[in-house]
Amino acid sequence: MKLTKKKWLIIWVVLISLVLLVVSCSEPENQISRMRASRSFAGPTHYPPADSAAYGIVAFRSSSSDIDKKRIMMFCRAYTAALPHVSELTQVPLSQQMIHVWPVESDSLALKLNGISMSKVCKVAVDGYGLAASKDVMSDFNTGSIARKKGPFLFSFFPDSTEDKKDIVSLNYNLSFVDTKEEAFNLFVVWVQGIESDPSVSYGIE
Repeated sequence: MKLTKKKWLIIWVVLISLVLLVVSCSEPENQISRMRASRSFAGPTHYPPADSAAYGIVAFRSSSSDIDKKRIMMFCRAYTAALPHVSELTQVPLSQQMIHVWPVESDSLALKLNGISMSKVCKVAVDGYGLAASKDVMSDFNTGSIARKKGPFLFSFFPDSTEDKKDIVSLNYNLSFVDTKEEAFNLFVVWVQGIESDPSVSYGIE
């Protein structure tokens, strides 16, 4: 029986979840605190976020058509449901967080979005999606197989302390084959589990 890409995707999610479950069950109770995944809306002058251990971005290729907006809405709802807002992690310093940015067009819009309820946030966040920031990130990866994918993509970076100051890409996640809200949510959950168990491992889908 030939497996479709979607069936391979489901199998991949199940296998990664099982691996992460085994790893978490084998960890000693006194292990040093892991990095925590969080989210925040950010305008042009607040991306990348300051003082965090690492950061990520939800990157789309386009946001103009009605089809684009419907798909972005699905991922926004998964993003807000699977990731706690940075303001919720009051006991976790920024130095232990990987903040996942949903880029928006202006700093004032980001401030508004970071202060309103989750039930209302996605309509505004989709209409004001910051495509310029997304395209800037995508320009560094728009080669090979990724160039032929519709996305969206999750990219995460660790700030570089060397002289060239070019942040290091740690993870990349291609969500091109995700078509339902259940798949979107489950894959965000797996992404978070991967970061909080071992952020040095890539869980990207090629």
